[in-house]
Amino acid sequence: MRDDRHVRGAAARQEDPRVHPVVIRFGKPLDFARYAGMENEKAVLRAATDEIMYAILTLSEQEYVDQYAAVAKAQETERAAQDKRRFPRMPLT
Repeated sequence: MRDDRHVRGAAARQEDPRVHPVVIRFGKPLDFARYAGMENEKAVLRAATDEIMYAILTLSEQEYVDQYAAVAKAQETERAAQDKRRFPRMPLT
């Protein structure tokens, strides 16, 4: 990538808060030959998806959470609703 700040003008000289360092990692190739002929079976698709997600997890160095995002989001929404009921907003006088 070239530094094109001199072309874009004065606005480009300011730091962009959305810019973050990017790291790209490549892992070993995944082999799904053992699933040949079973491509349309739901359990096989789930197993292959889990294998892919685990490979991404190890490359990203994130912590494994045995929960689907939709479940976690629903639980967070419920917690927020409970907090709102527990601490009602006081009227301003």
